[in-house]
Amino acid sequence: MPQLWPDVLAPVLDSVRYATLASYTWEQPRLLLLLPLVPLLFVLRWALARRHRAKLGVAFVAGQLPRDWSTVLRFLPDVVLALSMGFAILALARPSAPMSG
Repeated sequence: MPQLWPDVLAPVLDSVRYATLASYTWEQPRLLLLLPLVPLLFVLRWALARRHRAKLGVAFVAGQLPRDWSTVLRFLPDVVLALSMGFAILALARPSAPMSG
C-alpha cells in the first residue's frame, strides 16, 4: 500500500514549486496579463446588474430566511465560467515544460 506523503503528495507539491513553474517557457507570455481581467469582468457584470435591477422594498427579519448548502449552488455556473476563461487564456499562452534529460 503506498504511503500518502512520499508516494502521492510529495510529487504533487514538487510540481507546483515556483522554480518548477518558472522553468516553463511561454510562446505568448503577454496573454497572461489577461488573467486578472477575468475576475474584473464578473465584478463589472455584478455592478451593472445591480444598477439596472428593479428595486422592491421588502423587509426581512434577521434569521428568518433558512440557509443551507444549496443556496451556494447558484454561484456554480459563474465559478465554472471563470475557471474555463482562465484556463483558456492559460492555454492560449502556450506553456511548454522544459526537457528533462
